[in-house]
Amino acid sequence: MRRLPQLALCVFLASWVGMPVYAQQTRYVDDATCPAVGSGSQADPYCKIQDAICELRNVPGGGTVLVRPGTYHEAVRMFKDVSVVSTDGAAATTIDATGKPCLTSSCTVSTVTPCAVVYFPSASATEVDRLEGFTLTGGAGIRQTCAGTCDNQLGGGIFVINASPTITRNTITGNVLYPASSATIFGGAGIYVGGRSARPVITGNTIEGNVADPGPGTASQGRYALGGGIYVGYPFASAWIDGNTIRSNRAGGAVPYQVGTGGGIALNSTPATVPVVTRNHIKGNTASDVGGGLFLAYTWDGGPGRSRVDSNLIEANAASEGGGIGIDVHDGTIVNNTIVLNTAERGAGIWVTSVAAKLWNNLVTGNVATVAGGGLFVHPAGGGASIAYADVFGNSPGDIAGAWTNAQFLAQPGNQIADPLYAPGTFQPQEGSPAVDSGLNSVAGPLDLGGAPRIQDGDGDGNAVVDLGAFELSNDFDADGIPDWMDDDDDNDGVPDSADCADLDPTADTPPPEVDNLTLGGSAPTQLTWTSLGPGLRYDVVGGSLLALRLPDGLGAVCLADDVSANAWTDPDSGPSPGGGFYYLVRAQDICAGSYGNASSGVPRLVTQDCP
Repeated sequence: MRRLPQLALCVFLASWVGMPVYAQQTRYVDDATCPAVGSGSQADPYCKIQDAICELRNVPGGGTVLVRPGTYHEAVRMFKDVSVVSTDGAAATTIDATGKPCLTSSCTVSTVTPCAVVYFPSASATEVDRLEGFTLTGGAGIRQTCAGTCDNQLGGGIFVINASPTITRNTITGNVLYPASSATIFGGAGIYVGGRSARPVITGNTIEGNVADPGPGTASQGRYALGGGIYVGYPFASAWIDGNTIRSNRAGGAVPYQVGTGGGIALNSTPATVPVVTRNHIKGNTASDVGGGLFLAYTWDGGPGRSRVDSNLIEANAASEGGGIGIDVHDGTIVNNTIVLNTAERGAGIWVTSVAAKLWNNLVTGNVATVAGGGLFVHPAGGGASIAYADVFGNSPGDIAGAWTNAQFLAQPGNQIADPLYAPGTFQPQEGSPAVDSGLNSVAGPLDLGGAPRIQDGDGDGNAVVDLGAFELSNDFDADGIPDWMDDDDDNDGVPDSADCADLDPTADTPPPEVDNLTLGGSAPTQLTWTSLGPGLRYDVVGGSLLALRLPDGLGAVCLADDVSANAWTDPDSGPSPGGGFYYLVRAQDICAGSYGNASSGVPRLVTQDCP
């Protein structure tokens, strides 16, 4: 396979030492006040987002910029301890950086143009600093030349280097890395993450319609596209990418001397840092070469990369190799993903050329290749990959190809080729599916794509085993349409589970009361009678010698009669010997058990040998 060049960047590091704690402040922005600059108060908001940020960067403790609905035509530079949040969400608030230059660290206009929509330079943010609730569009990326050692066009929507912001609830769309740039490498049209200390949290965003396409290269100098939606890489960058919709992004253009990888996401991360891609819907992305949905690759120095890809729905992506996922020299843990309806020449579902890859608990179904390996194509270089507890079914022109055959695939632990029986209109296995309770628990994450907890007992056999794929089958005991993990009354008896001693039994919710009017005598000298506590209850009778009351182990009582249905019982023993005596205790019981009452000390009476 054609290798990517080493990706180098100019990296500037800043050292932040302990600072006093100051109260955060708030500044307001509203483009309806333009062209007046404003002062940033609620009554007199700034016209521009950057004006508010640049003021707060000099305020001890920083603060939050609250942005009212509107379209803001600017490229934004972030600073440490400053969060930028829209008041009404992405649908109402847009930052459009079309043709706008970057800003310098002193908040003056830079000569660098075009720019990213939002730029997080080194040490500009920690996880508590956030960008929330915007549509970000019109970004063309930042040119990096690294004093002549590199030539990159990176980060159309958001450029992050050596910073760790929280990026949440944004729509990052329509960002096209500057097509007129002569840069060799185009990376991260939606979001670029680079630098040794970058650890952003990217969650709850829609990242769509972004393009990284440098055009054709030459025989002496190829050109490379990495990550139409998101790129995370050089040299030790990481990210937590959780709960996003990543769709219709593109990397590369299938032109001469160009390599396009990772239409949705591309990762070139080192073993020292492990990006996490979890619970995302990755759909309709395109790469001209490898990894339509995701490309998991080697590191900046050519060694194996590392990541965790967990509980994603990877649907209808396209590439030449690896329509859903392309894996090349990558020590990745790829678990519990549902990989469906992707297309490629080879490996429409997964294309792997990495002996270090670990693929477990995945569903790979309905993918279509034009040459070979509709489901899984194992390159000869990746023949030693660990692929287990997987269901690869219904792919065309075959489920397995390359260095493995169907027989070799089925020889691995837990693998199967079986219809997963998706519920109609979904990619969620339903009751009776062979994918339910068929995975490897030790590698499963805590939540599925829909937020349901893992691991559940989907087949009801009393043994909780993780399901294959992105979704965990959730039980619904009372069939009220609310899965048990969301239902606060699982048996629908009107008593919340938190107060119900038998939350899966609609006939019981509290222990029965103590038995009353226990009497000895009647039709036989040793007949016991007591007041019935109603239908459906059973009664246990325990007893023992009065002499046993003096023993140090408590009452010394043993079970005499178990689950008596009537409110009477006759002891078959003829009675105590002269000078001796017996005693009896009776309790009512249901699934919530019951009580023999309390001793004079107030503690519950103990029984040496209780009834079952």
